[in-house]
Amino acid sequence: MAFARPSTLKFRIISRRDSRVLLVERDHATAEMYKLGLLLQGFSVDVAADGEEGIQRVLGGELPDVIVLDLGLPRIDQWTPRKDELEMLATLRSLRLTQSIPVVALSNNPEGFDDALQHGATECIAKWRITPRDLATEVHSLVRRSDEF
Repeated sequence: MAFARPSTLKFRIISRRDSRVLLVERDHATAEMYKLGLLLQGFSVDVAADGEEGIQRVLGGELPDVIVLDLGLPRIDQWTPRKDELEMLATLRSLRLTQSIPVVALSNNPEGFDDALQHGATECIAKWRITPRDLATEVHSLVRRSDEF
């Protein structure tokens, strides 16, 4: 009896997932890190650099199953998300086509999470607490929950 190599077996298990993720992240290095983590877990990943590009990608292509949104760098005078990301959340929630897509908001400063939740974020996670693998696990959980409805 021949055994499959572990890497081959892992690939077969993971490749059954074909969920789409839109990652909205300003920082290129961070975007690549999270993208790689999601790709390695079998997700299809599209990256946008800001909220406006994120909306264009959502409306101009295949709808994602989950959106991961960086709330951006804090302003110098206060620790709040940039208006761009909150506008993207509000826009997503105002459109019938996108209002049920789960959105994971990421930030280095959790003080902006209340605003994100009020604008429609499904989950809020501190960036400094989450690894790419943890993010993939959270995304998978949201995909499973949305499939149940």
